[in-house]
Amino acid sequence: MKRWLYLISAILFILPCPADGEVFSAPEISAAPARSTHVYDKDGHTLRSFLSSKETYAQPVSLAEISPWVTLAALAAEDKRFYAHHGVDWVATLRAAWQNIRGQTVVSGASTITQQLARALHPRAKNWRGKWAEAWDALRLERQLNKDEILTRYLNTVELGNQTQGVQAAAEFYFGVSASELSLAQSALLVGLIQSPSRLNPLKNPSGAMSRRSRVLQAMLQNHFITAEQYQLAMTELLGISAGERPFSAPHYSRLIYRLAPHAPYVHTTLDKTLQEYAEKAVRYHLDKLTDQHVTNAAVVVLDNATGGVLAYVGSADFYDKKHAGQVDGAQAKRQPGSALKPFVYGLAMQNGLTAASVLADEDTFFEGGFRPRNYDGNFHGEVSLRKALANSYNIPVIKAAEPLGAARILQGLHEFDFRSL
Repeated sequence: MKRWLYLISAILFILPCPADGEVFSAPEISAAPARSTHVYDKDGHTLRSFLSSKETYAQPVSLAEISPWVTLAALAAEDKRFYAHHGVDWVATLRAAWQNIRGQTVVSGASTITQQLARALHPRAKNWRGKWAEAWDALRLERQLNKDEILTRYLNTVELGNQTQGVQAAAEFYFGVSASELSLAQSALLVGLIQSPSRLNPLKNPSGAMSRRSRVLQAMLQNHFITAEQYQLAMTELLGISAGERPFSAPHYSRLIYRLAPHAPYVHTTLDKTLQEYAEKAVRYHLDKLTDQHVTNAAVVVLDNATGGVLAYVGSADFYDKKHAGQVDGAQAKRQPGSALKPFVYGLAMQNGLTAASVLADEDTFFEGGFRPRNYDGNFHGEVSLRKALANSYNIPVIKAAEPLGAARILQGLHEFDFRSL
């Protein structure tokens, strides 16, 4: 009785017709493949890559930008009659159905590359009903795209573990090369991951990944896609799986750029990675010296005065420091502007006759309206030069320098300095 049930199921599977009450539609192919945003410095070094809308690292490329070994490996392992069928490989389907009937369980599948793409574009339930729909979608896909277009979309859509989607992202993550530079053995390993990217994860299960790679190479040999000599060389090749940490440089700046251009695949900035690293070290060096004064964070922005380009951007001393709000961008965060405005007030005062050597009295003073400011250290320092008053951020001298100018002139001057929020 069981054998008859499997036979009936197999027959139903190979008839890709709509079920009662179900409307079959072609999977959505007009939308662009998932794509990450990559932010680079001025010399092309990757600062950070952001996840795509599918929560994956994806970098779609053309078929010409993918190593031919990848294509041959995919055909050998997943769909050797890809260029002969019209979306469903009936020969493979009947063979798989017979094997499943004999084994009275699912021991073999027959999904073509087109069916796998249809499933990725329009996931279905993993039952016979879902298989009918998947086959129907595959037949319709073949009428909308040519074979190379289907293969290109497939190789850019398959998930290959560790949040990588597509051959390009996987090649960069596992081997540090582009998809076009993949060797035969590397291509076989990546294609092997398609079967089960989590179970065959080469970082956690290298023996499983290598075993599957060997089977892919054997399939390529059996289908005459490679020679015996190429097979032997690939079997002994050292793959050099590195899978280093993904770049995470200038985190606050990269995040700012991503907010400004969330859909751009590649964003080349003016940031100088070498100067960025120097600025980060400088922040940590100075904070270490200010520990006794309870200074816990700092921010730095370095601009090219000639162009306005950002050369370095440090939002905090440590992005991962939760205790001191490391993920708060100190270069963008709003704060009380008093001390930040002092250099500009002094600049306006110097336009009005003062110099860096002008002497100002840092003494207890009542200003109009009963305003009686204090310095942060609670002391008065007598007569000090404008230069020293600014360097020490004293409060009383700057008010004395500002008083002859008047509030209206200071506000106008700050607007001229482009303080738009005042």
